[in-house]
Amino acid sequence: MTLKKVKVLFGILSILIITLLLPIGANSTESLVMADLIGLKEDYEANENDTLSIPIIIQNVSNGPIQTIKCDIQYNESVLFLESVEVGDLTNGWTILTGDNVHSITLTTPDSSISIRNGSSGNIFNLHFNVTGNAGDTTAIYPEDIDMANTANLHGSVLSTNKTVDINNKKTTVPSEDDSSGNGGSGGGGGGATGEEFENIASKHAQVSKVAAGEDVRYEFSEDDIDLMTIQFTSLSNEGQTKTSVEVLKDTSALVDSSAPGKVYQNLNIWVGNVAFDEDDMEDPVVGFRVSKEWISDNDVEPSSIVLCRYNDGEWTQLPTEVIGEDKDYFTYESETPGFSPFAITAISQKEESSANATSGLNESLEEIMKEKTDNKTESKSNETPGFGVLLTCGVLTIIALLTRKKN
Repeated sequence: MTLKKVKVLFGILSILIITLLLPIGANSTESLVMADLIGLKEDYEANENDTLSIPIIIQNVSNGPIQTIKCDIQYNESVLFLESVEVGDLTNGWTILTGDNVHSITLTTPDSSISIRNGSSGNIFNLHFNVTGNAGDTTAIYPEDIDMANTANLHGSVLSTNKTVDINNKKTTVPSEDDSSGNGGSGGGGGGATGEEFENIASKHAQVSKVAAGEDVRYEFSEDDIDLMTIQFTSLSNEGQTKTSVEVLKDTSALVDSSAPGKVYQNLNIWVGNVAFDEDDMEDPVVGFRVSKEWISDNDVEPSSIVLCRYNDGEWTQLPTEVIGEDKDYFTYESETPGFSPFAITAISQKEESSANATSGLNESLEEIMKEKTDNKTESKSNETPGFGVLLTCGVLTIIALLTRKKN
């Protein structure tokens, strides 16, 4: 075979190879998983302190079935707090993973039989937010960096939709049933996700702050219907964006077994982070609050008698409290607390405290006397003066009655 013939055959063979490879390349391109869009279907409106659930949808899947979806959700963290993510109708049975940044979401099917089929449209996951912004705030919300993979592990991207969430000023005023328990309350009443009775919540407030190990964390509240002003502590762990919720109550919390001691100015529930973030993850927690001078005057109590009480392990504890300032309408205070739970701002006078201690001590003495009387009775009945035990008991009960009358 001459060199010329070899060249001709080699050229023909090259053309055949290229011709065969072209369809493969075309098929690879055509096999990239696709969809018309992934994102929000519409704009949303919400009220201050609301909860908001937003479905993320996919439309018209092609070159599937889809087995993995990854994306980042973008929104303004000062307006919305992402509480949780759950699967949608098309991903029921899938696994959801969120990275260190909760914005990053990955959905994976454990079984190819529940992949998202070609032509499918519907909800792929749901975002559950708490509204932390104020009336007039707005935020865009959309997925980006979307990546999808099909059963052949061929990846594709898709157009995302950009929608908005607007915060309205529709706070519902809820009058307090007992003015002596505080200034009265307004708006934004919430539901009992914390276990508190819905009807007992006068208003609900939330703030979000970054929590990092070794750093001081501070939450501030400035609404008129809440007298809690600040919550601060030093974090011992990395928690990322962490929400603090405060429920201003109309009456004693449904989570406690008894009313706080003294004259109650305001009942509160304070929750920081989730159940995994507790007092072991923080140090030096301090709560700042205020009390109306008008309330102090109307209830005939001293500014120095104001204390913050915390309910924990079945009992109320008076926390170290000091006055740190005042203006024309309020005294401001700070209290050190070992943790967060139901609280009450109360006025406890020294007279009330000493009387309570005296009564408690007298009750203990009565128990000791009765025990001693019983022991002596078993040792010698012959030396017992007739009727002496009855007289002794009546005398002690009379003293208790006199002390109680004096206290009142």
